[in-house]
Amino acid sequence: MNKRVIIWDWNGTLLNDISISIDAMNEMLGRRGLELLDLCRYRQIFGFPVKDYYQKLGFDFSIEDFEVPAMEFIKGYSERLKEAVLFDDVKETLSLLKAQGIRHFILSAMEQEALNECVLNLGIQQYFEKIYGLGDHYAHGKSDIALEMMCNEKFNRDECVLVGDTLHDLEIAGLLKIDCILVSRGHQEKKRLREKHHHMKDDIKRLFEPNNFVDLA
Repeated sequence: MNKRVIIWDWNGTLLNDISISIDAMNEMLGRRGLELLDLCRYRQIFGFPVKDYYQKLGFDFSIEDFEVPAMEFIKGYSERLKEAVLFDDVKETLSLLKAQGIRHFILSAMEQEALNECVLNLGIQQYFEKIYGLGDHYAHGKSDIALEMMCNEKFNRDECVLVGDTLHDLEIAGLLKIDCILVSRGHQEKKRLREKHHHMKDDIKRLFEPNNFVDLA
């Protein structure tokens, strides 16, 4: 199946920020006397909207508004963001696909300015035609910005594939009526992803094929 446009999720798909996300959250949980996260539990319960994820962790929004821990997390996450790196296969894969004429876009639940800065600091901005992020830090989801992107770019849907690491990415692909590949190394465990979707990869290396297509087999 020929694909000419790849819409990439950012966090957990291209950027390996899982450990800093857990560390930032554990700092908040510790201050509130709540059970701390390990990698296994984190990947079992993380999801969108993140307000639901916070409630699963024990946050009580009758005591404090969601915006309080949300901004607290962003502060802790931002302080650690320089520790996050790209997954090892990202630069090579982007370069190989771009050389084939594949167009790259980012669609992320990260706030737009922070996203732009992060991509720039990691030195891969040249691979992307446009980067779409959110207007705030609350990570409610990507539905609105995804629809805006499709309206702006006027993609041929048959030529698009969304590559992400969460069930929310699958939902967004369904909303946009485009194909989706889920990568199982990110913020949600493989078992959760496999229950909902069969087009999965352990990494993004195999997205590159020699004949100008993205393999969905």
